[in-house]
Amino acid sequence: MSKTYPKQLITLLLLLCGAAANAHDFEHNGIFYNILSATDKTVEVTFKGDAYDSSKGEYEGVVTIPSQVTHGDATYRVTGIGDCAFRQCEAVSSVIIPASVTSIGASAFSNCSGLTSIVSLIPADKLFVPNNDAFSNVPTSYCALYVPTGAKDTYANTGQWKEFAGITELGQCGDSLYWSLDKASQILYIYGDGAMQDYPSTHKSPWRNEHSNISTIRFYGNITHIGSFSFENCNGLDSVVLPASVTSIGAHAFFACLNLTSVILPDGLTAIADGTFNRCESLRDIEIPESVTSIGSSAFGGCSFTSLKIPEGVTSIGEYAFYGCHSLTSIIIPEGITSISRDTFYGCDSLTNIKLPDGITSIGSNAFSGCSALTSINIPAAVTGIGDYAFSSCSALTSINIPAAVTSIGYSAFDRCTGLTSFVVEEGNTVYDSRGNCNALIETATNKLITGTNNTIIPEGVTSIGDNAFYGCAGLTSITIPASVTSIGNRAFNRCSGLTSFVVEEGNTVYDSRGNCNALIETATNNLIAGTNNTIIPENVTSIGNYAFYGCTGLRSIIIPASVTSIGTNAFNRCTGLTSVEIPANVTILGSYAFEYCTGLKSIEIPASITSIGDYTFYGCTGLTDVFISDGITGIGTYAFYGCSSLTTVEIPASVTS
Repeated sequence: MSKTYPKQLITLLLLLCGAAANAHDFEHNGIFYNILSATDKTVEVTFKGDAYDSSKGEYEGVVTIPSQVTHGDATYRVTGIGDCAFRQCEAVSSVIIPASVTSIGASAFSNCSGLTSIVSLIPADKLFVPNNDAFSNVPTSYCALYVPTGAKDTYANTGQWKEFAGITELGQCGDSLYWSLDKASQILYIYGDGAMQDYPSTHKSPWRNEHSNISTIRFYGNITHIGSFSFENCNGLDSVVLPASVTSIGAHAFFACLNLTSVILPDGLTAIADGTFNRCESLRDIEIPESVTSIGSSAFGGCSFTSLKIPEGVTSIGEYAFYGCHSLTSIIIPEGITSISRDTFYGCDSLTNIKLPDGITSIGSNAFSGCSALTSINIPAAVTGIGDYAFSSCSALTSINIPAAVTSIGYSAFDRCTGLTSFVVEEGNTVYDSRGNCNALIETATNKLITGTNNTIIPEGVTSIGDNAFYGCAGLTSITIPASVTSIGNRAFNRCSGLTSFVVEEGNTVYDSRGNCNALIETATNNLIAGTNNTIIPENVTSIGNYAFYGCTGLRSIIIPASVTSIGTNAFNRCTGLTSVEIPANVTILGSYAFEYCTGLKSIEIPASITSIGDYTFYGCTGLTDVFISDGITGIGTYAFYGCSSLTTVEIPASVTS
């Protein structure tokens, strides 16, 4: 309830409020101040001008009184709200009073008839009695008073505070930070000074039960730190403006805010912690302040911005920092960065251009893996190491230049770079070479060809070809294996869908391409290791190896001779042009995935010699209409015919038990 005071007292107060000339000493952010003590650096809030009514209506809306304010070269502590400071400011709807305030003067809020809420952050043990008429003619019957945790009873029994009918305790989210949630508008309010509490994991913040409903966060006060996991999964948020006082953000603070599109970061921010905006998949509008010096692991994983400038002051970027940013097309990396961490740009499949600083010395595992739109990359001269799969699946890359300083290249570093036509190792490199303009990466000491291209000519003297060396080189039409080659790794020629010619030179003691068969055969075992679109399998071949024809999309038909007894795992996987194949009666092993995604295959007869059909053997054969399973087969593997959408009936023989 509000009180009415004698006319004589009101008159006296009016005289007091207007007695001083130049009532305010300075203004800051729309609030006027008197200096109480230049020595102690204290100020009080006051009105504008010579008297409380000399500039009527200087305050309106929500007024947030700070705990400290800077004027000139000095920082002052706000300890008071002076006489008549807000008198007759009828347009003020809410006032936030900091914990630093120790006095509220005569008629400070007198006739503030529009007040609907006051947030007082003064703790119970510091609470004081305001001047008797500080809140005169304030509608205390419906003006809400919000107070710190545990302070309600103290306020309800102290001075004019007790005149407020509705006193509500705020929740606590830091030593001097408090919060409240307006459930009608789903606005979360954070009040006070200092650091927000860090929460140890997801769903631990005090508003966790309302995470998905919070639509807006409003900060009031001198907040310096946003707590770890504080706003994770707040899917109702579409934008956030962090206060200028914030200098740090805790790990995963905005993790998986799926609808967050815009964030404004303060200029004083020094670091973006691990996972801060990870999985904010709608985030497309953000600018990193110049004050930031480090970006943590997974900080922006999965975000939707198209470009980003990293400030010059940043000296470290963590693992997975931009992992899966599918919309990112360009990014500027500052000169202070000396290494690209593992998985930093993994899966950034729209990234077309990036310039690495000259000071980069290492490129981590998977750093650019899956950057399928990347058309060029400059590997700086200072680089000494390139990690496993660093550029794997960069299918738009056409050329690679390896500097002389590089002494370590990881496993499958350039695996599935299907567009490569040029591969050059600079003169002076002591570990690798591309001898004779062969357009391949060769380990000098071992004569091992690590990575080939669509234009590779394998030099004489090469003794081994590594795993996945030519994987996915769809532009490669022919290959000649020198007599010197004695070892060929797994899947070395997988998915070379344009390959029509395969020749092994005379004199090779380990491999052959007998009878101009256009295939690679291991001589001692008669195992066909790799085929082409033009392969004719010789009569004396006894096995078709794992992945032998994988991805030979130009293969239309194949005759498997009676000498073959086993067909390996994935042997004809993704031979989408294959329409017919006859499995001989001597075949006893039919590997898993053997004909997976052979979408052109129409019919198949599986002989009784095969006792079990492996898992996924005919998975995804959408054109398959007829299947004959011979009596004697005892097992059909998991998903063996899954996705065979044209198959209407299959007769399962009585011999099948599993």
